[in-house]
Amino acid sequence: MGDNSNIIHVKFDKDFYYHKAMEKMREQEYVYAESLFKKALEQSPDDFVIIPPYTECLVELNQTTRAEEMMYDQIAKDNYVTDYYFYLSQMFIKTNEPNKAFLFGLRYVTEEDDQDYFEEMIQMFEVKYDNQTVVEEEAERFVIQHIFQYLFANGRLQEANDYIERQRATIQEDKHIMNLKAMSMLYNNQYEEAEALLQTILEDNPSDIYALCHMTLLLYNTEQLERFQQYLKQLSKLHPINDEESFKLGVVLSYLGRHKPSNELLVPLLKKAQASMPQLHHALSYNYYHLGFEEEAKRHWQKFEDSVQYHSQLPPWKIDELKEMLDSHVLPLLKDEDYRYRLYGIFLIGHMKHRELVMSHELWEVLESLPDYERLYITYTFQNLHLNKLGFIDKGMKLIEQSEYQHYGKELFVSWIEHAEMLIADNESIEQVDHYVAASVYIYLKMLNIKVTKKEIKNSFNITTYRLNKAIDAIVSI
Repeated sequence: MGDNSNIIHVKFDKDFYYHKAMEKMREQEYVYAESLFKKALEQSPDDFVIIPPYTECLVELNQTTRAEEMMYDQIAKDNYVTDYYFYLSQMFIKTNEPNKAFLFGLRYVTEEDDQDYFEEMIQMFEVKYDNQTVVEEEAERFVIQHIFQYLFANGRLQEANDYIERQRATIQEDKHIMNLKAMSMLYNNQYEEAEALLQTILEDNPSDIYALCHMTLLLYNTEQLERFQQYLKQLSKLHPINDEESFKLGVVLSYLGRHKPSNELLVPLLKKAQASMPQLHHALSYNYYHLGFEEEAKRHWQKFEDSVQYHSQLPPWKIDELKEMLDSHVLPLLKDEDYRYRLYGIFLIGHMKHRELVMSHELWEVLESLPDYERLYITYTFQNLHLNKLGFIDKGMKLIEQSEYQHYGKELFVSWIEHAEMLIADNESIEQVDHYVAASVYIYLKMLNIKVTKKEIKNSFNITTYRLNKAIDAIVSI
């Protein structure tokens, strides 16, 4: 055998990728450097050594938003917060965003007492002010709001709330920050805490447009209809004094179904700074859809999706499709006199994606009024309760839904429920379900004189002929 003692073994760890990336940065090969930084960060996701040069690389590639959000993520995690204030300030200088550069820089200066950087910014931005403390508080408020809005817009509600909770006690008493905190509580269903906070704000300033918007949303979500109508009247009389207030009021009115007045507030913002905010396009998509302009709605929905990393939202046309399916297909099943159809209706709801976005008050009332057996199945479906018998029925319906035979519709599923209950009553073993489901489908199709062979059935459900025959015998002999 040959001597391998002179072979150098390269360890492809995060240090290897980082140093190689830095080498490519010096050679201005930014695309290659970015791919190497990405591999390094995959092995060490919050590495402070990697992230700053990685963001520099992204800026060189005109991917400023990615760079910005990467550093926001670290601040949200409470990692090297002050350092990232500095790097964000530097980045915004490079991307010619002086307001952000100064405010993030001032946060760095305040925390680190770096007077040299402070003097550098004063000269660079030609800033003049009388009260440094006031400006520092404004910078603090701006940065908190900015990071919060980033987290909130991307559906990271708990992180947004935790971020606010970490701020110093005095700034949490600021009415702007209190409104953010109330909003995060509202969307995290902490209604009592949110209402108490909003009441405090409104007692101090009854015309606070943000608190009025949040209180109206809270009353709407908690179905306090009389108070909701009173606050909605107040909202309709408000006249925003700046773009931020127009944005807030417009988004809230859209959510409350006031699409025309919402559009009147939001459309002019498409030429303003708010045009980059995903909530604007989300609201405009819903507005245009409900005002009858579907193509415009789809255009804004695409812009919304392009500007968020992940979300659990549905476009308005999908909402309508699911509502139509629930109203025309599922609700009649839940109201059927035969409990087996009601079980199938619960099954459809239980396996419907995004059901929480479309289930109406009427549907919840119907579910709550069902008999004990169906309510037990609801508990099994919604809360993952372990039940052998209902679990056997449910697993069978899942197998049918995943098979090529699901298009035969509700009668096939009801036939399976009947066969399953017969097997359970006859004390058949229910540890395995696939061969019984296959037999049930075969028997049902044969009853309808539909041409199907045992070979086709056993291949569809991936079972042997022996097990299929045994299951058929078990069902027909009961």
